[in-house]
Amino acid sequence: MGDNKSAQQPDVNEQIKVRMEKLKNLQDAGKDPFQITKYDVTHHTDEIRAIYEAHEKELLGDRPAVNTEGLDEQQAREAVTADYNERRAIMDASPINVALLDV
Repeated sequence: MGDNKSAQQPDVNEQIKVRMEKLKNLQDAGKDPFQITKYDVTHHTDEIRAIYEAHEKELLGDRPAVNTEGLDEQQAREAVTADYNERRAIMDASPINVALLDV
């Protein structure tokens, strides 16, 4: 019987050549995976949470909770969904911009 191991294993030199070509294509496209990208971190997660909660309170603090009294289950669900969508639209209209390090 012949040696099947060499037929099963790809040529290492060919793999290296293909990978080097892929790397060059990425680098030529400005997407070098080995380039270190730095940016300014403006906040940390605890700060962001506190800022968001204060911002939400400022924008939505005087908004009453949705009233589902006297509504059937479907109507209550629709009222809660509509209220959520309105709250989200208000928050989305005044975004908070932050940059944090994701590790």
